Parts: sequence; C-alpha cells; structure tokens
Amino acid sequence: MQDRRSDILKLCLDQGGFAFEHYFEDAADRFQNASDDPETFKVLEESKFRKLYPRRAPRNDEDVEEESEGEEDPSKVFDQGGRLPVDW
Repeated sequence: MQDRRSDILKLCLDQGGFAFEHYFEDAADRFQNASDDPETFKVLEESKFRKLYPRRAPRNDEDVEEESEGEEDPSKVFDQGGRLPVDW
C-alpha cells in the first residue's frame, strides 16, 4: 500500500490469512477518497478488510483534550483521600 502497488495489495488482501496490524488500518483510513489513488482506494473499499474494519472518521485535533495547567494529577484524584478514593 505504501508503494501504491494496488495489484500487489489486492493479491495480499485476497489471499488473507494474516492479522491486520493497527498501522495498516491507520494507513488504509488515510485514503479518504478516490482522488488520492483511485486504484488503491478501489482495492481497499472492495476488500474483506474493509468489511471487517469499516472506515473510521478522521481524527479532529480539536476533539483531543489536553491537560491544562493546574489540573489535578490523576494519582491525587484516585489515590486514597482524593475525590474518588480507591482502597488499594
């Protein structure tokens, strides 16, 4: 897929018998439309892989929450005596 060899990708996906690593799924999800690489896009969309792993929505950086300054340390929240104490 990285080399844009749709014929080899199709052969591998048709043969199957191997686990799909998370980085393969991430790379496949980067093909958002046919204009990126029409042949590779078509192979991916028609494959068993896509039936098992439907396309995920693109990640929006605005949705990612970052820890702001002054936010409580998780260990202080969950350790004994915090807002949500855990009896270890």
